[in-house]
Amino acid sequence: QFVPNPTRCIKEIPELCAKFTEQLWPLLSDWAPLEKAQVAERAPSTRILCFRSLVAGMAPWRRPVQVEDSQGMPLAQQEWAADPLFAPVIRQFQVATMTRLKVERRKDPILLAAVKTGRRSVRNRAELLEWLAAAAQSRRLSFEKLDFDMPLKEQARLLAASQLLVASMGATLMAGLLLSADAALLALPACHKVGPGRSVTCETEELL
Repeated sequence: QFVPNPTRCIKEIPELCAKFTEQLWPLLSDWAPLEKAQVAERAPSTRILCFRSLVAGMAPWRRPVQVEDSQGMPLAQQEWAADPLFAPVIRQFQVATMTRLKVERRKDPILLAAVKTGRRSVRNRAELLEWLAAAAQSRRLSFEKLDFDMPLKEQARLLAASQLLVASMGATLMAGLLLSADAALLALPACHKVGPGRSVTCETEELL
């Protein structure tokens, strides 16, 4: 359902997450869908509605349970794997987004970081970013930090040129929607203490 302001009714949403969503939303829904109750009002003289094209649609959400990692090692706990039916939708969305935003692609490959602090990611963020910058330089990559406060067009330009996105678990991973098909994603897990002995467990999920 089309909602002009999708974050108005959401409570406790981080400011930068809301800004990213508000910029992304028009790209997902340019025009309100014609629902049965609106036909008489919006198309009074039309008996048959014809759609010129169908750009992309969502298939049923069927994410398999993942019990092993990419190396075949058993996971400490089960995780939801990526939905294979989501891939063609994302590819079509990327093309439409880059065209709509008129993104001029950078020629230099990038190592891009979108790292949170606290339980969702790391405590020593500054030290990690310094290490990533050095790693990028040794591999002849430009190093950039993804700032969700910048315009979506600038974020898309960075993501399109990225060879590797290092991102915290959670909503930050959704920026990966705009990564190129040959880019890699390193998801930093969320770690927290659980159980009577307060043992530390870390988890992430494969969204894309």
